[in-house]
Amino acid sequence: MIVLEEAAEAYTVRGASLEISFRRAVDLWQHFVSFRTHAGSQLLLASDEGTPAADVPDSPALQDLRFEKLSDEIFEFQLLGQAGKGFYSAAVRFDGKVQAIDFDLCARGCSADSSVCTVSRYEIAGDSAASVKPQQDGALVVLVRGEPAVDLSPVPIEGIPTTECQLIGAELHRRIAAGCFGSTPSDAPRKPASVRWRYRIALAGHP
Repeated sequence: MIVLEEAAEAYTVRGASLEISFRRAVDLWQHFVSFRTHAGSQLLLASDEGTPAADVPDSPALQDLRFEKLSDEIFEFQLLGQAGKGFYSAAVRFDGKVQAIDFDLCARGCSADSSVCTVSRYEIAGDSAASVKPQQDGALVVLVRGEPAVDLSPVPIEGIPTTECQLIGAELHRRIAAGCFGSTPSDAPRKPASVRWRYRIALAGHP
């Protein structure tokens, strides 16, 4: 059974194993991924929005949110935003049937030389106790204090460079990220450029 909680500036969708929350932070929507235990929810990842005034944010700037219930077990958040010369959109789908969260994002610049964010970054809850292991398929497995492991894995998009999942940052402040690293949106001058990336968060080993 999926539990939905709605408020003016917060949404939570809670499944049997995973939970996602969106909360309004100043003028941006920040999201949090938690796993479910017998004792309740345990935070795992928090999106790292960086500095609101930055021309190129640490993660896509998402300021407007629309929520849809597609079925009894599938919910989708559609988000839009702008920072500097970049325009951002995201579709975040929670699928209760498979206990997975799918993220499909796009960054669009005013022109080919526009600097835009093409990576989603996350803080790891309990960073010092977290174990992050790269996998051969480009995924990351995150484990915190012996709780259920979670996969952060790229989702292929036909005709588009594969999303990468990486452990980034210094030892005392590690983060994980998914997106197109060092991407150049377009070589055509004076034409709008876009970069799309997609990834999935699910319990490790879950189909």
